[in-house]
Amino acid sequence: MHQKILYILSVLERGGTEQQLYNLIKHMKPNATLVSIGGSGPWEQEFRDLGIEVIPLKRRGKADVSRIFQLVRIIRSGDYDIVHMFIDNVPGIYGHLAVLIAGHPRFITGERASILAQPAWYRSFKRLFLRRVSCITVNSQKSFNLLVDLKLAKPAQVRYIPNGIDLDRFIPKTQESNPLTIGMVGSLRAVKNPTLFVHAAARILQQQPDVRFMHIGGGEMLTEMRALAHHLHIDHAVTFCGLRTDVPDLLRQFDIFVLTSNSEGTPNAIMEAMAVGLPVVATDVGDVGKFIIPGENGYIVPTGDLDHLVERIEALIVNADLRRRMGQVSRERIQAYGLSQMAVQYEAVYAQVMREA
Repeated sequence: MHQKILYILSVLERGGTEQQLYNLIKHMKPNATLVSIGGSGPWEQEFRDLGIEVIPLKRRGKADVSRIFQLVRIIRSGDYDIVHMFIDNVPGIYGHLAVLIAGHPRFITGERASILAQPAWYRSFKRLFLRRVSCITVNSQKSFNLLVDLKLAKPAQVRYIPNGIDLDRFIPKTQESNPLTIGMVGSLRAVKNPTLFVHAAARILQQQPDVRFMHIGGGEMLTEMRALAHHLHIDHAVTFCGLRTDVPDLLRQFDIFVLTSNSEGTPNAIMEAMAVGLPVVATDVGDVGKFIIPGENGYIVPTGDLDHLVERIEALIVNADLRRRMGQVSRERIQAYGLSQMAVQYEAVYAQVMREA
């Protein structure tokens, strides 16, 4: 790649968006600088290790508008060909205003979760902001449809690019765990609905007392979830691992993967579980249906539906052959979502934006 790119992130915390940008930069090796609107975080050094400049903006208070002008100075001083705000959520207002003030002609934004999860006031602003955006990348077909249906963007302005996964990091599982383990990976926030995971565990343990449950991920609800497990008298069978950096290794301890989210774009966690060769039981959110074919490599259940979630997990618990067969299909299906496929599509977007500016 020859373009000089300024990437903008909201934060440098552990999360799927940050992982995807890391994967992209690692594979493409662009001439790039990364700005974090929300300051420093765990990802900072890992991005630096890729050989790019990382600038965490210092802030004084939650709504520190001086960051807009810090960002304007960075945009104007760097001679960047493209400014790419990798995720456009509420903190994205800083990026939009900075690019507008700086007058940069080539601006790409990204939608990586449901737009409906954003406040209505911000969607109203976005309708104005997006008029001057060169391209909007989305990682789910549902986000594409929402942008168009809500008249936030024209179809020609939006580009669907699925997430990519570093398949080399995820070695397929070769044998069953003992005891059989049902697991979930995700931040402990309300949108991920970890409460549903814990209640499902409690229900299943009544009939299957020997199975175990494991959750990987940190977040604001960690203490609350541990307390809930204790209240339900299942804390002996449910492990909350917190934030971990060895997710590929821990995933191989799972036999069944569960996703209970209320909202998603394309869940990285499902892709990683498939790469390890796991059957998946997931709620019907985002582009889950593009990855999980019911009856072939897992099941999809209605959002928030405890009964159906438990029923599908139990069907897998009692059938080892079904688990193995579905796990094999998962690994086969995820092969189409390697990093090279994702990188080629982003490179095409960058080339198009350069031509049309």
